[in-house]
Amino acid sequence: MLTEKLGSAKNINIKNVLNIIRRKGPISKVEIANILNTSKTAMSSYVNFLLKEGMLFKSGKGKSSEIGGKKPILVDLNNDYKYIFGVTIGVHNIKIALAGFKGEIFKELEFATEPAFGYAVIIDRIVNKIDNIIKEDEIEKDKILGIAIGVPGVVRNREEILISPNLPGWQHIKVKEIFNKRLGVRTIVENESKMQSFGEKYYGKAKNSESFISIEAGVGICGGIFLRNQLINGINSKAGEIGHITLIKDGPLCHCGNYGCWETLISIDTLKKEVNSKTGEDLSIKEIADIYKEGNNDVINELIEEVVCWFGIGFSTLLNIIDIEMIILHGEYNQFGQKFLESVKASADKHIFPKIKLNQFDICFSDLDDRAEMLGAFSMILEEVFSFSLKNIRDKLIF
Repeated sequence: MLTEKLGSAKNINIKNVLNIIRRKGPISKVEIANILNTSKTAMSSYVNFLLKEGMLFKSGKGKSSEIGGKKPILVDLNNDYKYIFGVTIGVHNIKIALAGFKGEIFKELEFATEPAFGYAVIIDRIVNKIDNIIKEDEIEKDKILGIAIGVPGVVRNREEILISPNLPGWQHIKVKEIFNKRLGVRTIVENESKMQSFGEKYYGKAKNSESFISIEAGVGICGGIFLRNQLINGINSKAGEIGHITLIKDGPLCHCGNYGCWETLISIDTLKKEVNSKTGEDLSIKEIADIYKEGNNDVINELIEEVVCWFGIGFSTLLNIIDIEMIILHGEYNQFGQKFLESVKASADKHIFPKIKLNQFDICFSDLDDRAEMLGAFSMILEEVFSFSLKNIRDKLIF
């Protein structure tokens, strides 16, 4: 077993080597040795072991040093070494992707969630589609590192969906147990926003950040929080359910049963309903965003200014409580452009603790589009399999 080969304290450097190559490859043995402050001889042994096992491959040659000499051989992760399945379950659609050891996607498919059929039917469909891919592509089970599943809602110990308010009836579902039994493959399940935060940490805007929150703002609002390079779950796995911060006493009814939750004030559905009610039209979010960017519709401008205000109040609350470096925004509000983002920043600056200046942190749109959650799924499997621990890696690995 791969985890047995890499499981002892003696081999912790090999785990770090893999993590460096994963983030910085193609890279030479000398560069890895310099980063880990390890001898070139020891690094050569580690890399040769990984090459022999098939985890790495020689991807070419780098540039000679300034004093000349042979060009160094570059190594990178071998995408064909093992396979990973990523699954994202949304309110409207489900995506399944098959990727390799490096996280490069071989195959992906998408289909409607159809929540009315209930969780048992939906999970059965997912299992069957993954099983079909395994059979059609003739993938051996021991070549599959695992399956990572992202869902909207509260997940306990990466095993069980406690509740998913936007998917009626999804309560106390032991997803890990179901997939392990049906497919015989390592499975983890996690909240979609927490999974997105892993995507940002390894592939996106948070590569250089130790403390940040990745927020999905759409039908609901949820976040994945990293503090000092550690994902925060909380004792009841509810950390990140920021959409249910109460901002208005006796405010609008939320689907969670509470009143005045933050997400009732800024959700895409709320905005669309308000705009179409006051304009008498049936505009899509994209159309609303385009009109807002033109700046000529007073009704839409006023409604979005209200949303901007609530975004700022919510963001400033988060920044005051957890003191992070960055807020990364995902979802349909990213269509509203830089004008919207700058207005949100100004609103947050207005409401934040006065002694803190906005230039000490950043609020930005994700540049991973809808790939963040799937990339996070691959990252979570690799982290669990190899026990990659960001806190144990030197600061200079974060680039």
